[in-house]
Amino acid sequence: MEVTPLNAAFGCEITGLDINAGVSTEQFKPVRAAFEAYSLVIIRSKPLTDETQIAFSEHFGKCEKTLKGNPAAGSVFARQSNIDINTRETIPADDRRMFYQKANMQWHADSAFKPRASLCSICLLYTSDAADE
Repeated sequence: MEVTPLNAAFGCEITGLDINAGVSTEQFKPVRAAFEAYSLVIIRSKPLTDETQIAFSEHFGKCEKTLKGNPAAGSVFARQSNIDINTRETIPADDRRMFYQKANMQWHADSAFKPRASLCSICLLYTSDAADE
């Protein structure tokens, strides 16, 4: 596993870690150290199952469930997409669900209003280069 800073102030990329294979507590230690040092960690991956993503995420702590304003309300996944998960069609820009999506495009801290704010958010972005590896 290798940690490469993105710049001197913020962010790093970790290579040599296959999340799909499962990550042990010992393997996670350098990931957590990188998170503490750089605040943003990028790990490229092939698509993960929900179970694999949850297992990796829980190394950071217990996942919280999303609230009613999220399209995936009640699950541990916050869906951020302009694609309707039922129809696979693009959601129209004036649809009420897009107001939620637009608000999330602004820099913010999740759950900052709660007595105990979230430690972090884990976002998956699948790109053609990660899928082709």
